[in-house]
Amino acid sequence: MPDLVVIVGPPASGKAAVGTELAALTGFRFCHNHMTAEAAAALFGWDTDLYREAATEVRLLLLSKALAQQGAPSVIVTFMWYFDEDADNLFIAQLVDIASRNGGKVYFVERLASQAARIAREGSPLRVALKPSKRDVERARSLHAQTDE
Repeated sequence: MPDLVVIVGPPASGKAAVGTELAALTGFRFCHNHMTAEAAAALFGWDTDLYREAATEVRLLLLSKALAQQGAPSVIVTFMWYFDEDADNLFIAQLVDIASRNGGKVYFVERLASQAARIAREGSPLRVALKPSKRDVERARSLHAQTDE
């Protein structure tokens, strides 16, 4: 049964960079949060109720199918988990349930980085390649103070 590796942390803390490297080293499948976030934002705008609902539903659908595949490689996923948000806690609980029902284990990795380090990472080649919304580097940098609140 595929296992699930969940990499959490604030924006630009290196979740996708670690996930990319881990996938290369292990052969695991990698699904970073912007794969679904960008699509939901294109249709409903960033950080709207419809955005959150659609992104969550799509993530759960994709991951439930991926984790149900017998003999398939494990999955790495990234997520910006607000620990005090009920919706985020529910999403994580649903992921754990999906993996457990399919006989898989769940591993959590938390990435931390100072705000200065995260701001400096904006504009890195991997970040802008994987995340179209981060190509406006100045806007991406300006959002860090807001996110940290």
